[in-house]
Amino acid sequence: VYDQWQSIKDVVLSNDGNWMSYTVAPQEGDATLYIRHLKTNQIIQIERGTQSRFTENNAYLIAKIKPSFEETRKAKIGKKKPEEMPKDSLAIVNVANKSIEKFARVKSFKIAEKSSEWLAWQYEKDEKKKSENADKKEDEGTLLVIRNLLNNKQDSLALITEYFFDKSGKHLLVESAANTKDSIKASVHLIGLFSWKKQRILYGFNDAKGYSFDEEGTQISFVAERDSVKKE
Repeated sequence: VYDQWQSIKDVVLSNDGNWMSYTVAPQEGDATLYIRHLKTNQIIQIERGTQSRFTENNAYLIAKIKPSFEETRKAKIGKKKPEEMPKDSLAIVNVANKSIEKFARVKSFKIAEKSSEWLAWQYEKDEKKKSENADKKEDEGTLLVIRNLLNNKQDSLALITEYFFDKSGKHLLVESAANTKDSIKASVHLIGLFSWKKQRILYGFNDAKGYSFDEEGTQISFVAERDSVKKE
């Protein structure tokens, strides 16, 4: 009987209290993400959905979609390398019309805490390019997509390793990896999301971490190792 028990986790409530999302997970197998309207009981269902978040205006739910249990199990039995394992996908759900957009091979996503306009997601490494450059030292960054959820306009940045919104969603801080092929060093940029003005903060360093915006989004702090030579 115990093996048939299911658990409810990752419960999230929208800001207006009308929507709730939660994951129902078996002891072994694929979980299901449910998005329920608490007044009408209408339900949107996403197989293998997880890590859900509502936008500030309650219009969208963003979530990850895990690979199937069986697919992951076969990859583990086959002793696949980490980069060869099945990857997550991204789901963008319009809760009003129940439409769902999905994007494969997504590593992470972020939305601003107090803004409904901006969503950013980062892709996994391109496996085709990875195999072509198997004997070369790889750049660490991957493609980042930034979308305005109000008008669906979007842009992208290559070779991104870190990215952070300020709370109000006015700025995006990005760290880009060095590009050995084009002799470009690692850098940190601040992007004004409404003007798309890109300001370089730091160029040429080995490592940076501890990125943080202040409450108003007007100041940034982080620590960096300025020596641009990689430690072996």
